[in-house]
Formats: sequence, C-alpha cells, structure tokens
Amino acid sequence: MASKKEGVGFLYLALFAIIAYVAFLVVEPFLTAMVIGAIVAYTFYPVQKRLVTFVKSPTVSAVLVSFLILALLVVPAVFIVQTATTEARVAYITAKQRLVSQNPLGIECAFPSEFVCKATDQVRELLKTAEVKQYLQDVLGKAVTLIVQKTSAILLGLPRLLLSAAVSFFVIFFCLRDGDSLVRKLKGYIPLAARHQDHIVSRIKETVYAVVYGSIVVALIQGALGGLGFFVVGISNPLFWGLVMAVLALVPFGGTALIWAPAGIFLAIDGYGTLNYVQMWSGIGLLLYGMFVVGTIDNLLKPKIIGERTGLHPVLVFVGALGGIALFGPVGFVLGPLVVALFHSMVEIYKQERTHA
Repeated sequence: MASKKEGVGFLYLALFAIIAYVAFLVVEPFLTAMVIGAIVAYTFYPVQKRLVTFVKSPTVSAVLVSFLILALLVVPAVFIVQTATTEARVAYITAKQRLVSQNPLGIECAFPSEFVCKATDQVRELLKTAEVKQYLQDVLGKAVTLIVQKTSAILLGLPRLLLSAAVSFFVIFFCLRDGDSLVRKLKGYIPLAARHQDHIVSRIKETVYAVVYGSIVVALIQGALGGLGFFVVGISNPLFWGLVMAVLALVPFGGTALIWAPAGIFLAIDGYGTLNYVQMWSGIGLLLYGMFVVGTIDNLLKPKIIGERTGLHPVLVFVGALGGIALFGPVGFVLGPLVVALFHSMVEIYKQERTHA
C-alpha cells in the first residue's frame, strides 16, 4: 500500500514538473514584459490607492492610472526619437561637409605658436590627408549602414514589440486593480511560517521600492540638472540632452558623463582656440558642474536610498544590479538586487529558526 502511494506521489511530482516546465516555455517569450509590467504597477500603486478613494472603483482607477503611465512613457519616447533623428541627420550632413572642407575640426586657432593650437593644427593636417579622409568616410558610411540595419530590425520586430507592450499594459492594469489580493495569494504560496512570509514580502517591497525610486528618481534628477547645465552654457536642445542623460544615468558605467564630458571639453577647446573666453570658461564650468553636481547626486543619493531601504550594503546592490543585467537583460537591473535581498532574507530566517530551536 505504501509503495502504491509513493508511486502515485512520484507520478504527481513528475507530471507537475513537466507541466511547470511547459508553462514556463509558454510565458517565457513575455516574461520580461510581465516583470516590467509588475514593477511599473508597483511603482504607481500609491497613485492607484489615492485615486480609488475619489472614483470609488478599483477598475476605473486602474484604467485611468494605466493610461497615465502609457502617456508618461509614449510622449517622452516619441520626443526623443524625433529629436534624435533630426540631430543624427544634422550631424551626418555636418560631418560630411567638414570631411571635404579645409578645416575638418571646425576650430579656428588664434595663437598658432601655443601648444593646444599646435596640436589642433597637427590634427587638422592629419585629417586633410587622402588616406585619413577615406578612412573616416568609410567609418561614417558603415555607421549609417549600421543605423539603417538596426532601424530595419526594430521595424521588423515591431509586431512582437507591440505585443510585449500590450502584455505589459494588461499586467499593469490587473496588478493595479488586484494588487492587494495578488500579494495575499503569493504569500500563501510561500512554504514558511506566517511571520516569515510577511518578512519576505516586506523585503521584496522594500527592495523594489529602493531600486526603482533610488535609481529612476535619481536618474531623473541627474537628467534635469544636466539639461539645466546645457541650457545655461547655451547648448542647443537642452531638454533632449537632459532626457538622454536621464536614460544614461541608469547605465552602471559612464552614465551622464558620456554626454556632459565631451560637450564641456569641446566647448573649452573651441573657446580657447577662437579666443572666445566666455565659451572656454563655459566649457570648464560645465565639466566642473558635471563632476561636482550631476555626478555627486548619483554617488550620494542612490547608495543611501537603496542601501537604507534594502538593508544591503551598496556594494552588494551594485554587484546584484550588474549580475542581474548580465543574466536577465535590462530588467535584471531590478531583479538582480531583488535576488540578493531574498537570499539575505533566507539567511536571516535560517539564523532565526536556528536560534529559536
């Protein structure tokens, strides 16, 4: 009799494992979209809670918040794409014109005897040679070809992208509407005591909150400060460059410095070479502003927000984000620290149970 029960139990476990694997294969193409939807829904859940007190309907409130999220994502994306397309076209035309001109750098040097201007003259003469010009034209042509290929790939993958966006949108809606009940159901699936269930769910909430707000909010602050710096020194399209810096602020290496550092260096060198000291000091000021204001915001606020809310050392959060990106892709930026935080919670639970025993 016992062997028969064991056989049935083994058959059930084998069947459960097969079905679970097939279910994973079914949802795997949209797993990233689902996780992104859940994270976005959690981020805007306080808005849902506030709005539902006025409209008195969780469904209507979830619909309104979902469309608000859609507008907040689509409008900046369309603006960035349109502006980037215009900027790329202008940059391509300007680069081609300078390659065939007598001054490819576009810098006029007022003091040919000085070191910087001598170096500028040497680079200018080097760029005038036929071999270098041909090489640069080839590089420019390959860059344009690469952009066209990537754009074509995006267009070809547009149906799947739209399908993934639709999945994220529906996940956002249902997580906003049924958030509390979903959390209660998920807690019931954790095979631990009630106090440990609460501890793990609390740790998940704190980690997602810290990573999302600690990264995205800080990135938006950096982008706004960077755009303000560009506006003050007179660089065109400061709003566009501010949005680009906000996006790059989420990148672990380089970040906003990939934008403000080249801009500041070019302004300083161009101003020095043309005796435009206002422009020269504007470039130097932009570099100092980027290092001590824009960069400091990231170094001070992000570790403080994330570390305090998760209870993890900033180094663990940083390594978790990098490892998560390598393992899960962009969504790993949140999943990586979340896995590290859950492991830390499991260790704490083990220590508590051992002490209690």
